Amino acid sequence: MPETRINLKQIFITAAITCIFTIAAAFIADFITTKQANLSYTVASGPPLQLQGSYKRIFSVSVQNNGRKEVLDAYASIEVRAGTIEEASYSASADMELNEKREDTRYKLIAPIINPKENFSISLLVSTISPEFSPQITVRGRGVTGSLRSSASGGKFEILYLIAGAVAALLGLISSMSPMVRRISAFTSASSRNPIFIPSASTMGPFNRNELIAYILGLCSLNEHSRLIRFAPSEITYRGASDYVVSEALASQSAERNKYITALKCMLLLANISEDSIMVIVSALKSLENTSDDEIKTLRSRALNPQKDPVKLRESIAHWAGVKRP
Repeated sequence: MPETRINLKQIFITAAITCIFTIAAAFIADFITTKQANLSYTVASGPPLQLQGSYKRIFSVSVQNNGRKEVLDAYASIEVRAGTIEEASYSASADMELNEKREDTRYKLIAPIINPKENFSISLLVSTISPEFSPQITVRGRGVTGSLRSSASGGKFEILYLIAGAVAALLGLISSMSPMVRRISAFTSASSRNPIFIPSASTMGPFNRNELIAYILGLCSLNEHSRLIRFAPSEITYRGASDYVVSEALASQSAERNKYITALKCMLLLANISEDSIMVIVSALKSLENTSDDEIKTLRSRALNPQKDPVKLRESIAHWAGVKRP
């Protein structure tokens, strides 16, 4: 019996040592392999939205250095061969230097150096003629090629955050779709990059401004745009919304354009709108149909606060939109 106990003890000790060395070997192997440069990227996209004969879709690419060594001359290139890139934005880890190169069908973001655990992401608004479209994506660095990371490997919360961030950032840039909008609104080239959506503490609606703008667009029979704004993942600005309406008005036929003009007029019925937004809307109205100063003054004199008079405000909007509410 004593001999049996000794053998069992040796077996347990041997098993414990084997387990320890197996775990240690795994950590050592992981350290050795990840000591090298390692780039990975994740791709997320939103659903295609059909607007005026074309499809608009949001794509987001997130690049991260997963190794324990810095990567030099890292870049992500997104090429759109069957469409155009309408808007683009990017974000990155703090203090990371980035350089962007943009063309109509290609966008490239370059990081001279990306340290371990640092990352950057690109969000694009793409216009195509087909809803079944995917861009060509290339991620590389000096001596390393980026590997596509599956959604499952990133965890569901990481992917949901990525998609929400992409939609918030890029739908927010719809405001600067047309260079003519910038001239009408007297914007500088720098201010044209301001998004129509502002960051929110939550990526879940509803948002008061979004609902009001969506209500106005819906009453003006601009239903696709109404849905786009109502279900946007972040808060919209009134100035950005007016820019978006103007860009769509310029791209529409004269008969359809009146709907957008009416929507702009209804926005002047909002008492909580800023002076800058009022100036942008007035400038657009004068350019689109030379709206008189008297009509603009009348609209502003009837402006109501959405929080204090929500029912009266909606009745007034419906009146100016020419809709009889039940």
